[in-house]
Amino acid sequence: MKKIKKVITSVLMVSILSVFIITPLSANAVEYLYVSGAETGAVYLRTAPASSGYYTTLTNGTMVESIGWTRGWDGEGYNQVRVDGITGWITTKYLSSYYNLYSDYSFYRMSRVVGVENSIYLWTDAYGSGSYCTIPLGSLIFVNYGTYTNGRCRAAYGGLSGWVTERYIIPW
Repeated sequence: MKKIKKVITSVLMVSILSVFIITPLSANAVEYLYVSGAETGAVYLRTAPASSGYYTTLTNGTMVESIGWTRGWDGEGYNQVRVDGITGWITTKYLSSYYNLYSDYSFYRMSRVVGVENSIYLWTDAYGSGSYCTIPLGSLIFVNYGTYTNGRCRAAYGGLSGWVTERYIIPW
């Protein structure tokens, strides 16, 4: 009987100690997430968990290292993340455990680049002049025609998500 009590006591002690040892390690575990669902194709990497001040923007599909979470003064949830050596904050609703560039938009169609001499730009946004790359004449790309803004549509090409000038593409 004493031997059984000793075994049960030992098992309970190990169980209790493991809770205190393992929990802090798992609470600090790193999680890799992807920027996802930003209507403009990019989110702000903020300087604080709030809707002011930012370091840069990150496009849908960008992988980040999530190292913490808090609720900001604006009521939104924010993940503290690291990416390219910068530590900042991203609104939680724009992060996903899954990389799926096309799932955030309702209707992508295969389309072809036409009507240009050499190539078109994959723009970083609907209004700006920054671009990710050029897309050669005749290339097949995915386009969401329902996102028409400022003469541009959301598009995906070569693993990148951005905007293309609508007049240079036709449904395939």
